[in-house]
Amino acid sequence: MEFEQVGQSLLCAATLFSSSSSRTSKKRRRQEEEVDERTQNIQSAIQRVALWRTRVDQGRLPLSIESTSNLAEVMLNDYTTTTQTNSSSRSSSSYTTMSLRLAYASVIIRGVNGIADSIQRNTSFNNNSSNDNNNYYTNS
Repeated sequence: MEFEQVGQSLLCAATLFSSSSSRTSKKRRRQEEEVDERTQNIQSAIQRVALWRTRVDQGRLPLSIESTSNLAEVMLNDYTTTTQTNSSSRSSSSYTTMSLRLAYASVIIRGVNGIADSIQRNTSFNNNSSNDNNNYYTNS
């Protein structure tokens, strides 16, 4: 149940950038309230994953949880940076366009490397076990 709630909250990050043009202020206000609630849910989920990370052995969570959390965090930072309306706060923001690009690239590369590493580990494990079986039959 807890995993499901966190997963749903992290996946809400993809909806932060969905833009629908609303003409009435009531709709706009309701959408802003929904986005605020979603950002709070995402922040809560990111904090929960950070807590899980401290509880597991060597801080290693499953790749899917780790990657989704990292991507949701970058998307949340991107959203908060791009929605700032005050130009002075935008210039003093800790996330510039280039740092956001680098963060996205890093998250994607880490995810791809994690998948590639797991595939490589499975391949090398299968090769080693088949070599062990071959050595057993030839040495007997």
